Amino acid sequence: MSPVLNGGTSASAPMTAAAAAVVLQAAKLSGRPMNPLDVRNVLTHSARPVSTPPQADRPVTVGPQLDVTAAVQSVLGVHAAPAIARVSVAHRVTTGGLGASFLEDAPDGRIDLATNGTGEGLVGPVTIGADVVGAPPGASYALKIGGKEFRSAVPAVRLSPAEILTAAGMPVVATTDRSVPVTFEVRIAGWPIASAARTLTFGPTDGTYAEAQAPVAPATVHSGQSTSVHYDLTGVRNLSNPQLVVSTLGHWSPVSAPLFGTTFTAPLTATSGDVLVPASAFASGGGIYGIGIVQRSVTGSVGDPVYGEFTAVRVGGDAGQRPDAPILGTGHHAEIPRAAPGFSVGYDVRGIRGATGAAVEFSAPAPTLFKSLNTVTNANGDSRDAGGPSAGAVAYQQLPGRNGTASLDAGKLGLGGSLSYNVRVFATDAHGRILGQASPTSFLTVDDGLAPGDTVVTSFAASATGTSYVALREPGAGESVREYDTAKGTYGRAVASDASPDRGYQVLGADPDAHRLALLHFGGDQSTVETYDTASGKLVASASATGYSLDGGRVDPVRHRAALLAHHDGDNADTVFPLDLGTGTFGKPLPADPPGVGAGAYRMLDLDPANGYVYLSRANSSLICFSGGAGPVARVDLNSGEVRRADGGSGCATGLAVDSGAGRIYQSDYRAISLNIVGTSSLVSVDEATLASAGTIGVRKQKGGFLAVDGEHHLGLEAFRTPPVLSQFGKVGGVVTDNNATSQFAVVDLAAGKPAAVVPGLNFVAGPFGGEFDPLTERSAQLDPAGRIGWAPSADGRQLQQFRY
Repeated sequence: MSPVLNGGTSASAPMTAAAAAVVLQAAKLSGRPMNPLDVRNVLTHSARPVSTPPQADRPVTVGPQLDVTAAVQSVLGVHAAPAIARVSVAHRVTTGGLGASFLEDAPDGRIDLATNGTGEGLVGPVTIGADVVGAPPGASYALKIGGKEFRSAVPAVRLSPAEILTAAGMPVVATTDRSVPVTFEVRIAGWPIASAARTLTFGPTDGTYAEAQAPVAPATVHSGQSTSVHYDLTGVRNLSNPQLVVSTLGHWSPVSAPLFGTTFTAPLTATSGDVLVPASAFASGGGIYGIGIVQRSVTGSVGDPVYGEFTAVRVGGDAGQRPDAPILGTGHHAEIPRAAPGFSVGYDVRGIRGATGAAVEFSAPAPTLFKSLNTVTNANGDSRDAGGPSAGAVAYQQLPGRNGTASLDAGKLGLGGSLSYNVRVFATDAHGRILGQASPTSFLTVDDGLAPGDTVVTSFAASATGTSYVALREPGAGESVREYDTAKGTYGRAVASDASPDRGYQVLGADPDAHRLALLHFGGDQSTVETYDTASGKLVASASATGYSLDGGRVDPVRHRAALLAHHDGDNADTVFPLDLGTGTFGKPLPADPPGVGAGAYRMLDLDPANGYVYLSRANSSLICFSGGAGPVARVDLNSGEVRRADGGSGCATGLAVDSGAGRIYQSDYRAISLNIVGTSSLVSVDEATLASAGTIGVRKQKGGFLAVDGEHHLGLEAFRTPPVLSQFGKVGGVVTDNNATSQFAVVDLAAGKPAAVVPGLNFVAGPFGGEFDPLTERSAQLDPAGRIGWAPSADGRQLQQFRY
């Protein structure tokens, strides 16, 4: 059979139904009618308890497990002489998942040791069981092979193929099948009272197999103690620099935690032996660790490590010293708006020995880039969640007394919006030290402002004061633009709407003094720019640019106009269209290709309200770029129509923004000489006055995305879809090592010329990264220098996420 290890009712329901049918048939044969409650009672009373894994620090409360044989006997009331109705054989063979995926099959008693060339059958345990009827109380069982016997308190014996063959006096390695007769006995006081014989057939094997077995280690280890671990690599194929490793806390297997890390490594120089794992390997505190084998280590520039199987080990932990999960409001899940960030935490740690106080902890934010909501790395641990390789808890606060209800503020705790947090409590002593284990977790969600219905954010113009505007897409339907209050997180009236699923809006920007809003209404045969009176909500004008495709634009609130980047349908010539916000009409189209620059070169634009100039930039989306061609930046004067080509700039740009206060144009730049070698992201600057190169600031070795600039504090925020990646041997395709990874802004001090900080907790992968129309012309992140806050679409696209930088 092929069990599904994470199944539920889809497996248990038909199994239970089959057992119930057997009981009903037995009742019918015995002339004893049963109703559903009778059947349930029989199955429950005859069932066997489910054992608790030794790594668990509390009893398993699942079960009991059905025993159909016992159920039938209880119905029939048979008191016949003990007999063995059948001897069954099951051979468990790993098929994948480092032992997590397996098959149990032995057709006609044949034990396949070659297993499709993997050899895994050689180390797959063989269970020989007996269906016994009439077994008296106190019965024991034995399996006889050759001159040896293997005893058991239950009617089943589990042995390895090598143990069975050795007991039968046969070699393990062979090129042909071998037959092994076995006898199963039921005994009382050591004397057989029933027996049955069966012959097993073992297939050929060369004595080798593909996947190393898990080391033998204690199921539990006391905190602060070392432990001895036994390994055996006899017969394991393709070993190269094998190692024994201990995982990081909470991510015990390379399969259960794809972003796998280790805290301890020991080279293995012998085929088998013992390794002393020091207490420092478990320095992250109580919880579950994995101990396993690396069969082939990474050397030079060759491949990834090849892992064998892992065993789980629990370090420390006293289940009796764990408080209950905190109560958030009235339950274990609370959702609060950022505009009203207060919430309550109910707690009680009086049952923990020595407790004089309590503390509450808030995990790393969720969802992660892997869509995980559980971001606690040391579940039920005995210390704060430091995270280790992964992001740890973001807030920790002492609570008054041993029990009660505390009023907290998400903003004061530093909990960002459009995010969720796992919340748990600790018992503490008089010095604030943690006692016992952390509680189970509750779940807190902090909203910035959920979009109405099922809509998602596709474009926006955000402001910390006054009215903001957000374009919202109804899945599979049309789109609307609504007013939005960033302070309250609430939506107002719809300014514009289009029910067509093929059309939508890009919010170009608002002019508060002129009471104007400019929208690019795209889709269909002709895109238009619509201008609205924000006081009345009425359309002022709809301007079309016949013969041109409109890509995006910016609003100049100082001069009450906008600028649109367009491309001519005939020759793809770059063109800038001025737009009068008062009348909503286009001015004369301005050719924007300076001498020496080919048509269609420019894909990004920005506007400096200080001087009214429009800046255009080349764009690069490839992982490889050297220079990007001539004239990487151009300046367009909307008053005179003059176009000047900059002497500086990058043709490998991924973003464009202006530092108005410093008179600098910045491009986020990514340069790589090969698809196989990681390049470097930098900010390339151009002087606005001279259009000459003004220097380059290195950001990180990773491809960045869009760019936003705070011209008051002279800070640049470059978007990165992941935290810094671990690039093996300097190659592209490095891995994220943080299981709680989120997207980031790298905050760059433009005056000092160096990175200054990181803003995490964002998602530029799963969300509507850059909007639905043209991410090169969108303002995917917008900033308010006065409050040093910014906005970007949230991970699920349902909110305009507000962040601080």
